[in-house]
Amino acid sequence: MIVAMKRVIKWIFNSIGYDIVRVEKSPRIFLLGLRNIPIRTVIDVGANMGQFAGMIERVFPEARIFCLLR
Repeated sequence: MIVAMKRVIKWIFNSIGYDIVRVEKSPRIFLLGLRNIPIRTVIDVGANMGQFAGMIERVFPEARIFCLLR
């Protein structure tokens, strides 16, 4: 019963253009597996207000971050 209800709810959201994604599967949380790599340098091309740089700074505290503004 619950599985069928989940499918119906997901179908309703999909039909209006939305998708339901589990947070633990989100690329923003996992960074597409990059958390497992010892990254030391990040270049943020087209930096705006520093949102990406702030997130990366928390994930890779040892990395040097270069932000290029346009």
